Amino acid sequence: YPTVFTDNERRVYLKGGAFFEVAKDTDKPFIVCVGSTEIKVLGTTFNINSRRPESIRTTLVSGAVTVKSTKTKEIKLNPGFTAIVNPISGQLDINNKDIQCYIGWKTGNYLFESNRLSDILDELAIWYDFSIDYQTNIPYTETFTGSLSRSLPIDKLIQIIERTNYLSLKLKNKTLVVKSRDTDVLANH
Repeated sequence: YPTVFTDNERRVYLKGGAFFEVAKDTDKPFIVCVGSTEIKVLGTTFNINSRRPESIRTTLVSGAVTVKSTKTKEIKLNPGFTAIVNPISGQLDINNKDIQCYIGWKTGNYLFESNRLSDILDELAIWYDFSIDYQTNIPYTETFTGSLSRSLPIDKLIQIIERTNYLSLKLKNKTLVVKSRDTDVLANH
């Protein structure tokens, strides 16, 4: 982003995730470009997450934004809703999942609502800076709901997650190894 906006718009480019609080300025609209998706801001507070190539999520906390991509029509988002754009297929979905699921990171919490285990582990991998080595298939139909504090050490989070499923998680160096549990291990829990 430029240090000073000189044109008739305030345009920034994003890769990853960011939370914005934007002052309304009708003479200089604020536009966030994420790949082929544009979020036009009309004075608002919102979050964008584009860490996954198959989904760009825009969560509106207050105010108003419009979302469009080269493959979708422009839609206006209402506060409390999230627009999810798949830049590959062009599909655009709107949901009203608890917005804390998307902005909880600002207050130091993870809130998961019907998330797949692989998505939860991906989120933890970003925060704790580790890679994941799946040595088993994780079922994509099983989902989890709950909250975790971002201030917990990773070994405590791993213990919590291990109690909720049938997988063994071991952090070795900067890699989380995910395996199926043996029947012996299950018998001891």
